[in-house]
Amino acid sequence: MNDTVGSGRCRKELEQFIRELADQFLPWYESASNRNYIAWQICSLLTIIAGFASSLIAGLLGEGAFRDYGKILLIIVPALGALAATLNAQFRFEDVEDIRERGRIEMQDLIEWARGQLAMADSEETCSSVYEALRERVKNLELSQHVDSKKVFKKRARRSTK
Repeated sequence: MNDTVGSGRCRKELEQFIRELADQFLPWYESASNRNYIAWQICSLLTIIAGFASSLIAGLLGEGAFRDYGKILLIIVPALGALAATLNAQFRFEDVEDIRERGRIEMQDLIEWARGQLAMADSEETCSSVYEALRERVKNLELSQHVDSKKVFKKRARRSTK
């Protein structure tokens, strides 16, 4: 029986798993982190701009303009700011971005670690050990992401009931 890695199924499985992590898992973390970062920044900016714009509109609006369109502006602009602030508070974009970014960093590290281990693997047994270690580390990362996400939203629920 040949125990060389080049002909082994385990090496191919490990290569496939690493490829799956790099092609599917890592891009998901990058995308989730980016989406939450963009939502957080947009909502934060809208909150600031709406407050500032409302003050400017109220200060610069002439008497006739208030009756025509000013009243509507002074309702809509602050409402948009309040909506953006509420979205930020409810969906916790900043906290979720942090969780996903830490997940992205950890996933990138796992992929690099696995590639290094694969390069050094000299037997099917070593490949199998690396595969199982990688699988366990990915599972732990996914579980920690889940737990951290739940903590963020439980924290929000506790704040809203006080």
